[in-house]
Amino acid sequence: MNNEEELLNFYKDELVCLKDSIMSLQEQKQKLTEKVDQLEKQNNILKENNDNLSEMFTQYKEYTSTQIRDLELQLVNLSVERADRELLLDTLHQEIRQLKKANFEKEQIIKEQESTKHVDIVSSFQDSPDNLSQISQDEQNQRKSVEVKQEQVIYLKKQFHTPQKNNKPEIQSIIDSIPKSQYTILYEEEMKKIKDISNKQFEMKIWQDQVMVLFKEKYKNEKAINGKLRDLLRNSYPEQHRGKIWSFLIGNQLQINKQLYEKLLLSIPNHPLITNELKNLINNDLQRTFTIINDFENSDKLKDDLREILTIFHIYRPDMGYIQGMTYLAFMFLIRMPKQKALKCLANILFKSQLLRTFYQFKSHYLEAYFLLFDSFFQEKLPVLANKFNQINLPKQSFLVEWFYTVFSRAFNLITSSKVWDYFLCEGDLFLIRLTLAVLSNLEPELLKCEYEDILMLIRQKTYQIKIDELFKHLNKFKIEDKTFQIRLQKQLDDL
Repeated sequence: MNNEEELLNFYKDELVCLKDSIMSLQEQKQKLTEKVDQLEKQNNILKENNDNLSEMFTQYKEYTSTQIRDLELQLVNLSVERADRELLLDTLHQEIRQLKKANFEKEQIIKEQESTKHVDIVSSFQDSPDNLSQISQDEQNQRKSVEVKQEQVIYLKKQFHTPQKNNKPEIQSIIDSIPKSQYTILYEEEMKKIKDISNKQFEMKIWQDQVMVLFKEKYKNEKAINGKLRDLLRNSYPEQHRGKIWSFLIGNQLQINKQLYEKLLLSIPNHPLITNELKNLINNDLQRTFTIINDFENSDKLKDDLREILTIFHIYRPDMGYIQGMTYLAFMFLIRMPKQKALKCLANILFKSQLLRTFYQFKSHYLEAYFLLFDSFFQEKLPVLANKFNQINLPKQSFLVEWFYTVFSRAFNLITSSKVWDYFLCEGDLFLIRLTLAVLSNLEPELLKCEYEDILMLIRQKTYQIKIDELFKHLNKFKIEDKTFQIRLQKQLDDL
């Protein structure tokens, strides 16, 4: 009996212990449950904070992109104002040169009149023995020299106005018979004109024949045709063919025709995109950007046609719209072709060239890739100058944006710009990278001596003065394969 009681007491004690253990475990469970709740609350708070941070980051990224775009636009505007002042200065220099030339021509006219009077006096003598006896041997020789000289001038003028194919040997013999000491401005100008006309007629015939052959082969092998054109473009060719060649090289992937142009033109008066703000923007750009237009005979019509093309483009490409800088592109086309074809070329080149499309649509991802791509080539091809720019923290965008936006049509004079466009339309975006390296290579000795404040000013001033032969001499030093260019560009895009 005692054993049973002891066993019962033992089990009672065990039961009490188990109850206490259960109570303890329940308390621990409750505490753990509370901790889990707290952790879940903290997790929710962290999620909310993370969402807020993501949203703030997105907003900040958009804000910085907007700021960068605004700064780039401000940079373009400042560059335009700078160029306007430089063009005004060039115009003043040109007027001074014209005044000097006019004064020089007046002086030559006075000298010619005096020479004519002398010839009249000499001719007034009769060829009788009495008179001849009164004239010294030196005076007779002088008279003959003057008469021969006048006949040669008349002959040269006739040859200039009616050039013939086989007149070179005869003209050259007459030129060689005149002593250099007796050369005058008149002789030099006449001889230069005769030689230029003969050479230009010969070159024009060859170019015309070869170009016509290329256009007949247009649909056979476009790659081979571009290769032939590239070889021809390395030499000078008649300006009258430039519009046809550019139009051919650009193509018409967008299928823009005269009917579409006229349809868009008729929609201008009532189109919702054509606001007073847009009209003022285009008018202001035309007035301050192209003082060079005033040098053309039909400057007023040229401005009206430019305004019309840019307005139509704004309607045709609402995703891009009119952006400052397009005026230069449209101008380069319009002075060489009718306005319908100029719009076709403008729209297609902005569609065909990825570099131009990137800059005019402000694609920040691609813009950064192009800047990094240029940096890599710059460091590789011109390491000394690249290190100099990096040491002084000179932003490459300060000159790249202007050059790429206008395809260098603001950086050079019209003749050099036209040659640059020949190569750009033939070789593509890579040519602009090579050309930029060529310009910097040409200016490198002077740039290495400059400080930060003077570098941009020197680049803008000296670039305009680079001679075309020197420019292409430096360009030939920078050989870059198009495949290498595309691979590096894609790598930069992938890394961003």
